[in-house]
Amino acid sequence: MNIPVDWFDASDEVSTSIMKIIVTNILKPSRSFDLYRELINKVMTNEFFNTDILDAKDLILNDASSKNPIFFASAAGFDPSNNIVTVAKEINKSYTAIALGSQEGFK
Repeated sequence: MNIPVDWFDASDEVSTSIMKIIVTNILKPSRSFDLYRELINKVMTNEFFNTDILDAKDLILNDASSKNPIFFASAAGFDPSNNIVTVAKEINKSYTAIALGSQEGFK
């Protein structure tokens, strides 16, 4: 069986990480999370994961607008929307919440 490998450069760390992810997803998907993290560190550097705690008030006052909405992508079981709702009410700023995906935020 010939496997096309022309697109794969074994000397490139990103290509190697992608290949590890593909093989691991086939053989043992539960082990893939660390490999995704490794790939993100290689592509986006470790600073991607080392972010400061969200200052929702500053974000709403200085960055959010109807032309520049706030979009959150979070881990399963974590819902940052309550923090945004609390701050928006505190500073009397109107907002519209839109759920993408599950109905968790609207229970």
